[in-house]
Amino acid sequence: MGRKPSSTTSTWRALRALITQRRGVALGEPVAAGASLAQWKALLEELVAAGTYERVFRDSISFKPVPGATTYFSIMVQGEGDYHWAIRIADIEKSDPPVFGFRQDLKTNLFARDRTPPAYGPYGSYDRFTEFVRAMLDAYADM
Repeated sequence: MGRKPSSTTSTWRALRALITQRRGVALGEPVAAGASLAQWKALLEELVAAGTYERVFRDSISFKPVPGATTYFSIMVQGEGDYHWAIRIADIEKSDPPVFGFRQDLKTNLFARDRTPPAYGPYGSYDRFTEFVRAMLDAYADM
């Protein structure tokens, strides 16, 4: 088993190296000592600017409160728009906060926390932001 990176920045560096290895997308260094949300934003901006976002992620960028769950900030929304991955707004500055899945109730159109642990693909909640990113890369490894 590989050595676990010792800091959030080194974990982001490892995630960027994984993207380069798996998707053939050359990336720069992570932002210096930034919280995971800042690292995520920098990564997405770099991918979009290079025109390589779709080579790495299937779902859509989302930077807004989750509809009906306004204490959570969406970091990604499923392409169909009925599933959000989000962090608590109170955790935005944390180094590697948990990520929570939100599933849309198709009867009410409101979003509620998905309390099931990730079992298949990227759906569910994660103890750390970096675990969520790794799960997204693993779920769509065949892209």
